[in-house]
Amino acid sequence: MSVVIATQFKFKCPLCGWSITLPRRSQLGAYVDEKYHPISASWPIKWICIPHEHVCDCTFDRVELIKFEEQPRVESPASLWEIEPPCSQGSCQMVFQGYTLWDLSEASRVGLIDSITKANPKVTCSAGHEIIWQSEKIKATMLPF
Repeated sequence: MSVVIATQFKFKCPLCGWSITLPRRSQLGAYVDEKYHPISASWPIKWICIPHEHVCDCTFDRVELIKFEEQPRVESPASLWEIEPPCSQGSCQMVFQGYTLWDLSEASRVGLIDSITKANPKVTCSAGHEIIWQSEKIKATMLPF
């Protein structure tokens, strides 16, 4: 049985083209009627494309309104995740904040962190220090739809 979902806001990964549905309310913004109200301080977001092992900027102008979408049976439901590794330089208190798409399950957190660590995308904290991906130090938070 397929499901029809009304009013969603989505963007596509700039690298692989995967479709990512934004949560109805999160630190990125909120759905209000048929408009998405972004939190401007959050955009552009740092998008972690695990298949391409790369981090890129994703600007709000990539977000699209999808009024109605029929979705066939979804085998692997996914969610937007916020990823926060600390800066690798001991005296720096900055944290990198990025987002990625992964399984819609709290139980998948370890697999997500392992995948990001193996992908090892090159990125810096806001002070310009390189992030060294250490699985035990990465905070991963699922943003439910």
